[in-house]
Amino acid sequence: MMMLIRCISIFLLFGFVNALIDEASCPIGWQIASDQCVRIVIAPANLKHSKKYCHHEGGELMDTSVTLLLEDVMDLLKNLHENGLSEPTFHVGGMGQALNRTEDGNYKIITINPSSHFPFICSLNKMARRSLLFQQKLLPVGAPQISLTGQSEIYFHPRHDADYIALPCTVQGNPKPTVAWYKNDVEVLSPSMSNVSYLLSGGNLLVPASSTLAYSSFHCTARNSLGEVRSPPILLKPSFIDPFRPHRLDVYSLATGGAKLDCDAPAHQPKSLTYSWLYGSSTDRILSQNERKFISLDGTLFFSYVTAEDEDSYACSLSVYSTQSGHYGPFFRLISSTPKLVNSTFPPKLDSTQPQIFPEDPKVGDSIYLECFAYASPLPQYKWSRVDGKPIPARSHISNYGRVLKIEKVNYGDAGKYKCVAMNAFGSAAGEVHVKLRAPPSILQGLHDRLVPTESNVSFECLLSNADSYSSVEWFKDAKPIVPLLLPAEKRKRLKIDHNVLHLKFADETDSGVYQCVASNDVGSSSSSALLTVKDSAPVFPPNAMSRKVFAAFGSTVSIPCIFEASPRFHGKWADAGGSKLPQKGRIRDEEGVISIEKVLHEDAGLFFCTAHNKLGKAHAQVQLIVVNKPSIKTNFLDEETVNMSCEVELTCENSAECPEALFEWKINDRPAKEYPSLKSKVHEKKSGHKGRHLKQKVDLEVPKSLAGSRQIGRFACSSLYGGSSEFVTKPQLPSPIALTVEQMDEDGKKKKMFRLRWRLPPQHRDTRDHSPKVEGYLVELRTRKNRKWRAAERQLVGNMEKDSITVENLLPNTEYQFRVRSVESAAIGEPSIPSDWVKTAPGAPSETIDNLKWRSLDSQTLLVEWQPIEIGQESSGDNLRYRVSWSEATVGKNATDDMKLSNQDDDFENHLDSDQPQAILKLNTTEGCRMVVLAVRPVNDQGNGSVGTDTIAFLNSHGELKKVSLHNVKPINASHVNISWTWDNTSDCDTKHAVQITCINLSGSEISATVASDRIFWMLGGLEAETAYDCDLKAIDNHGSFGPASKKFRIHTKQHPPSETPLIGKLMMKQMKDTYTTILEWSSIELQKPNRTENGCGYKIFIYISETATEAIELDMPLQRLSDRRNPSARLDGLKLMYMYTIKVAGYNPGGIGPISEPRSIRLGSPGTMDYTTGSSDVPIPSLLLLLLLLLWRL
Repeated sequence: MMMLIRCISIFLLFGFVNALIDEASCPIGWQIASDQCVRIVIAPANLKHSKKYCHHEGGELMDTSVTLLLEDVMDLLKNLHENGLSEPTFHVGGMGQALNRTEDGNYKIITINPSSHFPFICSLNKMARRSLLFQQKLLPVGAPQISLTGQSEIYFHPRHDADYIALPCTVQGNPKPTVAWYKNDVEVLSPSMSNVSYLLSGGNLLVPASSTLAYSSFHCTARNSLGEVRSPPILLKPSFIDPFRPHRLDVYSLATGGAKLDCDAPAHQPKSLTYSWLYGSSTDRILSQNERKFISLDGTLFFSYVTAEDEDSYACSLSVYSTQSGHYGPFFRLISSTPKLVNSTFPPKLDSTQPQIFPEDPKVGDSIYLECFAYASPLPQYKWSRVDGKPIPARSHISNYGRVLKIEKVNYGDAGKYKCVAMNAFGSAAGEVHVKLRAPPSILQGLHDRLVPTESNVSFECLLSNADSYSSVEWFKDAKPIVPLLLPAEKRKRLKIDHNVLHLKFADETDSGVYQCVASNDVGSSSSSALLTVKDSAPVFPPNAMSRKVFAAFGSTVSIPCIFEASPRFHGKWADAGGSKLPQKGRIRDEEGVISIEKVLHEDAGLFFCTAHNKLGKAHAQVQLIVVNKPSIKTNFLDEETVNMSCEVELTCENSAECPEALFEWKINDRPAKEYPSLKSKVHEKKSGHKGRHLKQKVDLEVPKSLAGSRQIGRFACSSLYGGSSEFVTKPQLPSPIALTVEQMDEDGKKKKMFRLRWRLPPQHRDTRDHSPKVEGYLVELRTRKNRKWRAAERQLVGNMEKDSITVENLLPNTEYQFRVRSVESAAIGEPSIPSDWVKTAPGAPSETIDNLKWRSLDSQTLLVEWQPIEIGQESSGDNLRYRVSWSEATVGKNATDDMKLSNQDDDFENHLDSDQPQAILKLNTTEGCRMVVLAVRPVNDQGNGSVGTDTIAFLNSHGELKKVSLHNVKPINASHVNISWTWDNTSDCDTKHAVQITCINLSGSEISATVASDRIFWMLGGLEAETAYDCDLKAIDNHGSFGPASKKFRIHTKQHPPSETPLIGKLMMKQMKDTYTTILEWSSIELQKPNRTENGCGYKIFIYISETATEAIELDMPLQRLSDRRNPSARLDGLKLMYMYTIKVAGYNPGGIGPISEPRSIRLGSPGTMDYTTGSSDVPIPSLLLLLLLLLWRL
């Protein structure tokens, strides 16, 4: 029997950390890779400086021995390369090791000269990760961001019937940003403005399709309390098509025997690829393409050779989709100039324009068409290839008798020269076309939020690929262009812009804000933004970041970081109980703010102090190290049916009540014990010594032999807060599957969202003489590109299983997956197989339904319909997501339209409209009186239709009556605010409502009003004068500013003025009581109420902040009646914890509200100078406030 001991470095230090930070996330500026955080630094450096940089950032050069980490980093590098990264080599951990890109696009580890300059890759250890996550708590979150659509131009067809163009602006932030729109850099619409020409729907702007907007530029901004960002501009271009010229000359065939008819298309915009040809002098006769006739995407009509039947009249037809119209040209004749060659044969000859590419200047992500046409008789065969020898992309297919090669969604890997060969029995002809791709500038690494102290230097780099290095770059701060020449002289000296890098020297608080770079070229724009916070703050130890007690097992290695928040920030310094600083070397050492103790001894137990300081102050924290014996596992076979395992811990505590539970956890063969319902466990606790100073905790585990196997138990592991231990009972390992392959399942030629996994077991497993355990099944694990954490496939994903294969189904569409497989028996799980290649599911119809469907009438014939978009921030389920709006109209009559309300299928509706934005404007039929419109919206894409979540009913009235509104309740809140609620008259669904206007006038004629959206039925009206009477009414208002009838007037009376004086905190000290301690707070009395008024509702509010930087306080009430001495008010604060930092404020209140708040006072309980050793008068009781329960609730 073999015993293995595994000791845990830190057992109790981070017991409460998960409630404060998300340890699964990475600090800002770092990327998740496997279960670690990495940073890819593009700026080249030698090995020495690479290590120094990583160390300065709290990390180290990446360890390439961790296989999953290495695989994920390679994927990140491949993605960067696809976006334009050209650097092939990166420093990594190990002397002279680097990752190098190979010709096939993979990466391998090579040896390089350490003095060579290359980019490098850093990774964070867990302690640095936690420390940075805590430091980030000083950084505000929720700065506004705008999601780019990639649209720099929008074509529209000017109309006179008030059709609208939707300009997208999708924003994120907390608080929710407000959106404003600008036309040619002049603001035209914001939530506080009214403009009848434009509509704001969510953040999107709807503008009329008017010719006056041709070549106008629009951009939006998003603003909240943290700053402001702007979108790149969108240029509106009119669509048009001029008429063909009325006459053209006849065309003669070529000397080769073929013919070429140019379309001679008129000027049009945007450039069309939709052409057709008419023949026989008839607009009803449309020419069909065949092996001999070919219509190019530029409109040219080709004949491989001419026959007598081809001598006819022809006309070219052109359509432009965005104008929803087309024109055709004049008819002209094709005349054969060489009749003797009509039946002759000749080898292929490519036209001088062939091969060619459409569109002529393709962009990354476009679908492109490569054309190749040859004159020949007999008809030629066509063959396509790449000049560089690489295969034709898998996303391509050949059509039109081999003359057209289409490549879907081209990327940079598809660029290069393509060759077309036309062949017949008499020869061949070949030509080449060069595919050059354009794209908006690619920002390889965006800006990230920064926290810096004053007087520091900071730089933002908008990292571009080499191909984009000549793109123009603009810099903005809070949506305003940064133009150094227009800045004040003092700031101009501190700020420098070097193309894609912004440098700021000696930063001060006025430099805080959202900085943004916008890189542009003739294709489009890319943008990145980040919040800069310039702030100085004294060191603070966050609550629960460091435990007061750390338990370590004898002989283990302990590391305890000093975690604090500060700006500027330096490493904390550790000292022992005697105040001596710990050395930087030795068994017990201070490694830049982290205590490291190797081979822990019992005499190492005691207090350690961490000190953090900067120019604003100093803070201290103490940790008590408690050394306990190792847990031990004892194996006892009770009988032939069970095995008994025990795990125990012995420790000594000053008070047994302070000894935390060991929190034992069992694992059997690396699986949690809770997965085995047949297991039984029992916990024992034994105390001895004075006040229970010596404590033994023990847990027994009873394992049925049927589960463990005949004396081949496997591995048992026990872990606790104090350490862990594991025991192996000799047992052969389960074999890992090998040669894992993945096949995508097809059905009727269409790819499905399912795969077949196949594998085999190692050859030695088939030899049963080694008594290998029997494999009873397999466990499939998977992960996606977006979530790289391995997880077991859910039951609904696993389909048919065979001996060496399994089906995985019901996967998300259009998503990349990776799989691995483990062997399983009753009580053991084997090691995983080597992961499969990444595979992608086929696109599918949208699976989400839209929410929050609402409408508003623009006039009696126009509806604006809005809804919540789907697939925000996630992979799209398919191509070309859009929304299908369906509606039916009916005049409201005696039977309403009950049948219409049941409509839910597309066929049930009379009208349909597709929109690529989460809103649509519906033009309805002209109808007098009231009508009802049933609306439904479903998401659709090129792969299919999604489901209708719910429908809604809109009512319109051509007579424009407004609903009546009536007061429901009114309740004064304080001196300046009152709550008002109302109801709408429901006698008619057809009366319209857009908003309700509240108007209140006092006796002196001063007016206060507010306009509230119609979906609200209550409002808190503010800005009122104290102790004042107001006469108020309510009126409905429509979107044109017309008012409905006013409600019955009602009177409100505001409450009295709140207290005007500010309390002063006098004493804030700890005080020793009989068996415990408390905290005493004393403050000065103020006038809370005017004389001769009741004292009900008067008193003091005490605000308690846990730490100096907390933004939310616990509020405690101290009514005046509870004070024993009103001239010297005081309170006992029970339940505060030792060594926590608290900030206290006090304010008076009365029915009119809260008065001015006192200056804050802070205290760290238990630190020197916080104890009050005086004896107070026993005949004056101090009212106590119990905080313990409130503090626990606050944490939750």
